[in-house]
Amino acid sequence: MIQVLVRALRVGGGSSASLVLQEAGGSRVLQVHIGAPEAALIGYAIQELRTPRPMTHDVIISLAQLQGGEILEVEITELLENTFIAELRLKLNDQIHAISIRPSDGIAVAIRAKVPLGVAEDLLDFAGTRLEDEFDEEEEMSLIDAEEIDEGALISELRVFLDSVNPEDFKS
Repeated sequence: MIQVLVRALRVGGGSSASLVLQEAGGSRVLQVHIGAPEAALIGYAIQELRTPRPMTHDVIISLAQLQGGEILEVEITELLENTFIAELRLKLNDQIHAISIRPSDGIAVAIRAKVPLGVAEDLLDFAGTRLEDEFDEEEEMSLIDAEEIDEGALISELRVFLDSVNPEDFKS
């Protein structure tokens, strides 16, 4: 596993967003496309904002702790049919368990639980790009600063998504 950091959270038009994950101490990046609601939750985790009711990632952490477990790490492990697959690893009763999790939820859990976030080395080799290929020279090259996240923009994107989504959109 190659440890990565959240380099950028890009909220575009419509209901999509993307995360740029950069290898710690390196120049390789992996772009993960997510929905605007998931981006908002990750933004909340980065800012360490608490909501009146627990979010999914908060519940996952609480359940692990209630059972005496410890979340160890989250790893994006593979790409299947253009969908990233991730695992949450936790220690429970002296055993390590790997649980399948959506990458967006896993990233939010890793940020909130302050555990390592990683990408499988072969996946980063296959799907990753170089930092200089991902950002224009004019773009800010620093890691996300929690104080710079525009919460209003994230909430606005979430509202646009919720106003435009229909139950039929989720039928396969």
